[in-house]
Amino acid sequence: RVGERTWEFKEGFGKPQNYGLWLWPASVTLANEINSLDLSQMSVLELGAGQGLVGMVAATRGGIVTFCEKDPEVSVRLQTNLNNFKIENSVIFTGDWKDIIGSFDVILASDVLYVPNGQIPLAETINRTWTGRGPCFVCDVRNRDKFSEALTSYGLAFTKRELRGKLATGKEYANDLWEIKRNGKQDISQSTISKALILINRLSPGDVLAMSAAVYSLHRAHPGRYLTAVDTT
Repeated sequence: RVGERTWEFKEGFGKPQNYGLWLWPASVTLANEINSLDLSQMSVLELGAGQGLVGMVAATRGGIVTFCEKDPEVSVRLQTNLNNFKIENSVIFTGDWKDIIGSFDVILASDVLYVPNGQIPLAETINRTWTGRGPCFVCDVRNRDKFSEALTSYGLAFTKRELRGKLATGKEYANDLWEIKRNGKQDISQSTISKALILINRLSPGDVLAMSAAVYSLHRAHPGRYLTAVDTT
């Protein structure tokens, strides 16, 4: 439950130990943290999206969301969730953080620090893609000190606080929340507000297929920059 809304997910199916298909406590913590924010017309990037709860809450707060998820199987479930919850103004980028092109006003990530050698790439991605126009939050279990060191190495300031919660089973948990800031004056000139495109194609199925490939390539090359609606009726 986030605020007044209950979100229901199907968990733990697919290949064995696909942890991206589980809803982890840090995502619930972060979703509640951003639930009161005004993200109207801000471009939002959720890294390691998994089931997509955090990004979907950001979308309900007015954000234009790009969900980045490396695992194709998890991306399929994420698309199902977007359809089921009727989330608009969003796109899924299936790929690695290092392949993300463009910049985003808001960056959100939860439960993505479990692999130690992924903590420096996360800090690098934040430094490279975040405009600083909106907030940047990372939420994870406690004692991820290498991530704090990585942020500092990229000249990113942060505050860290502990947040506690309780699962539906009654079990309590604790997460660390990093609120990241850029040192010095914020430069919002890089802000990337998405453009809306309406594409109409009433030709043969082969032409529709070609257009689908073009739309896919557009979003892969420029995640978060364009919103596309396609009419083939």
